[in-house]
Amino acid sequence: MRFVRRICGKCAGMPGQVFYPVNRKLMAAVLAYLAGIVCAAAGFLSPIIAGTLMAFFAVMAVIQLMRRRPVLAWLCALMLVAGNGAAGVQLSLTDKPTSPQTPISGTVDRIESEYRVILKDVSLPDGKTTNRPIMITLMNDDAAEMPEVPLVGQRVSGVGRLFEQQGIRNPGGTDRRIRALCKGYELSGYLLPGWTTEGFSTFSWTESFRRIRLSLSKRLDELFAEHAPLYSAILLGDKGDVDEELALAMRLTGTAHILSVSGMHLSMVSALLYALLRLLPISRKLAYLLQTVGIIGYAGLTGFAVGTIRALVMSMLRILAGIRGRRYDPLIALSVAAFLITAICPLMVFDAGFQFSFFIVLGIHLLAKLAERNRLMHRLRERGEWLYDMLVISASAQLAAAPVQLSLYGFLPVLALPMNLLCAMLLPLLMIVGWSILGVSICLPELGRYLASMAAFPLDALKAVLLGVSAMPGSIVRLPAPGRWVLVLFGAGMALLSPRIQFGRLRYWVCGAIGVVMIAAYLPTMNPAARYVQIDVGQGDASLIRKGRKAVVVDVGPDSSYELLRYLRHEGLGVEAVILTHLDEDHAGALSVLLDSEIVVKRVIMAERAVENVQSKTVVDGLERLEALGIQTEFAKAGDQFDVMGLCIDVLSPTDNESGSNERSMLLRVGVAGKNLLLTGDLPIDSEPALIDECDVLKVAHHGSRKASSRNFLEQASPEIAIISVGKNSYGHPAPRVVKDLNEVGAAVYRTDESGCITIWLKDDLRAEVFLSE
Repeated sequence: MRFVRRICGKCAGMPGQVFYPVNRKLMAAVLAYLAGIVCAAAGFLSPIIAGTLMAFFAVMAVIQLMRRRPVLAWLCALMLVAGNGAAGVQLSLTDKPTSPQTPISGTVDRIESEYRVILKDVSLPDGKTTNRPIMITLMNDDAAEMPEVPLVGQRVSGVGRLFEQQGIRNPGGTDRRIRALCKGYELSGYLLPGWTTEGFSTFSWTESFRRIRLSLSKRLDELFAEHAPLYSAILLGDKGDVDEELALAMRLTGTAHILSVSGMHLSMVSALLYALLRLLPISRKLAYLLQTVGIIGYAGLTGFAVGTIRALVMSMLRILAGIRGRRYDPLIALSVAAFLITAICPLMVFDAGFQFSFFIVLGIHLLAKLAERNRLMHRLRERGEWLYDMLVISASAQLAAAPVQLSLYGFLPVLALPMNLLCAMLLPLLMIVGWSILGVSICLPELGRYLASMAAFPLDALKAVLLGVSAMPGSIVRLPAPGRWVLVLFGAGMALLSPRIQFGRLRYWVCGAIGVVMIAAYLPTMNPAARYVQIDVGQGDASLIRKGRKAVVVDVGPDSSYELLRYLRHEGLGVEAVILTHLDEDHAGALSVLLDSEIVVKRVIMAERAVENVQSKTVVDGLERLEALGIQTEFAKAGDQFDVMGLCIDVLSPTDNESGSNERSMLLRVGVAGKNLLLTGDLPIDSEPALIDECDVLKVAHHGSRKASSRNFLEQASPEIAIISVGKNSYGHPAPRVVKDLNEVGAAVYRTDESGCITIWLKDDLRAEVFLSE
């Protein structure tokens, strides 16, 4: 019994029983657990090995504890293996995709949106099942009457297909499988029109919250009209309808976090609930209980995003500390929140919302204390504590968020601090006004609409400021994304600098060493060497030639492809020009994606008459966007030459005699760093020039189609390296004949479907670097 009391005393922080400060021990254990999860992305232990190691570390910890010796090292080792094992179990359990026309049935677990549902207890042919729920899109016949959306608990059956989620195939890419696993499913797919439902609905808290949220969103639409999306985001965390231009402006000014329900939202709701409950003749403990129920209800209403769950756990621990009369330690609360979230879903560590939320809160509580040692800040606090708190909290949050911001978006907002101070002052006002008008409108609809019209003025002013600041030259600084371990080192550096955690006299030496390691790890990302990069966009084409921090893009990829944009962000590159070899959707479909981002495109070059008979609506939208932005557009034909970013670009085709989209595809010869690149678009055999000079690198035409890249053309080009941009397809790309001819002319062949992103370093000796190792 004495041994159990000693363990409980350590966990509760009883005096005289702790060898290390509780917050340092708890934080160290949780950080070790998170580090184990991060390591699992590179490799994880088998369950048997992980279990054996955990048992060994646990026994050693007990022995140390019985000897009254420190157990922190053994505890951290135990948690490191536990995190690796937990993530490994989640990653190793896989479901296989199906072929088309597969009978699929499952029970509706939750409704994501109209005709998009999560199915559990999924049944497949031959008695097969899936280990996890699946995400299904219920397709409908446009000519028939729309069927009713299935209810939670009903059984849905139909014929369709399930797809596996794609992993990371380019630098800066998204691991769709991990993102899906964080949402509770692995496979996604569709059911063709004709699907059926059976059974009855069952009660679901998630569905109840969703319906209430939809009802409130509808009322906000009626009250605020064009301003409703922003109020829905601020009050309910529903960002789906926020104007894209405004959302981009908020990212560029570092204020996008106000569209996510976070600690500030829950703190305001919690304080308001407590103030109202204290007016009632009830006990303090009952008021705390009702306050807890209220903030849980609000978190459910806003969708239980990971940042909201973090804020909810910390708020509940604060309330619990008040009930028990104990001191609330935000670092302990943050550690508990991180462990609870990742214990339920270990892979949540890789979620952008998790990283932003925890880094920002950690930075606020670790770095804010540093300001107290500054004389200027001390004087500011004496004159106005509220202004001091806002300034210190905003500055700490922005500093802590910087590495995560870089890793996700590839830029830092220069004016983030003043803009966040403005938003910090306006957000409480907007929340109070929004909820108040919503409440008034229930009893007095006319008064509610009148007040809503008056409340539009501060929103219009805020939008004008955000759009104006984001459009200012130099509003962002573009830099390459730091590596994952740089983020870990940055977090360790914050802890070392903070007065909240004591590490002894060596703290500054260790912090300096961490700084040196971070710089050494980050400097290689600034490598200015010239290189050609073939982005893996599946069955499409997108590439770029980069020198220093600038790039020339050649084709942008298919419709809705973000791979090129993510690469540019990850590498912190600016775009000097975009060259579109032709306007087929698989080469130019993602033009709007690039133009609607924060990346500035200075000029666009395409073939003469390329805009004639464009079939894809997505490409037409991109061309209209190009015209609306006033971007310089140039047209080229055989014999023209361009100088872009110091590169000599010769246009070898099309000639005036060619017709058809592929036939008028541009053939480009690019000289860079003493090497010659030959970029062929989708040029067919009949449109190839009779004579062609030798090249060092060849981008093979039309994804390796048998109708392109004749043997004569390949022999004349005689490339040292040949690259085929291709994905899963039913066209037989690349054709065996083309691959055979490339091998016979002495070219080393690289394919994006096998290697992912391909980088060719244009040095004296050409070197190919593939993203996916075989």
